[in-house]
Amino acid sequence: MDRRTEILKGSITKALFALMWPIVLGNLMQTAYNLADTFWLGKLSKEALAAPTISWPIIWLMLSLSDGIGVAGTALVAQHTGAGNREGANRAAGQVLTFLLIISCLLATMGFLIIPSLMRWMRVEPLLFDKAVSYSRIVFASIPFMFGFFVFSGLLRGVGDTVTPMKLGAVSVMMNIILDPLLIFGVGFFPRLEVSGAAIATAFSRGVVT
Repeated sequence: MDRRTEILKGSITKALFALMWPIVLGNLMQTAYNLADTFWLGKLSKEALAAPTISWPIIWLMLSLSDGIGVAGTALVAQHTGAGNREGANRAAGQVLTFLLIISCLLATMGFLIIPSLMRWMRVEPLLFDKAVSYSRIVFASIPFMFGFFVFSGLLRGVGDTVTPMKLGAVSVMMNIILDPLLIFGVGFFPRLEVSGAAIATAFSRGVVT
């Protein structure tokens, strides 16, 4: 029995659980990026640890938009998939991805340019200012990849595939965990980038699986 038949004609409880558990694990893994940054930056200095803490509320405000686009994409693709209209599902996915590309590039550019002003408005301490701005700018520059991952995951869920996004998320998290200490402390031939290294590790690990 394929996934579509299982969802439409099989046990509702079984279908719900099969769709649910990869999403739950995937959402839990999203916190691993922040946990890894917190762990390694905490070994560097208090200032290094504080920089992402200041930056992430602003970044998550932007990323909440990607969740909205992802949910809309899931609904559109699921509607066409349930009706057996593959052409409609493909067209909806294409429209969502086009919209995503435009919005994410605009937000990335806007965030990169205005983040210093936002930090001043938030009255970030001078000791933390440069670190917070550097971290935020790198993450904002990677927003198209972050948006892409969230929305692509939503589109896959729309056709009943919740396992693939979970697997991609696991690969991304593992890459981030490995790269964090290498780029933060400059292990081996890697440069010592400190706070910027944590941001680059997060951006790269998300970009690879997008």
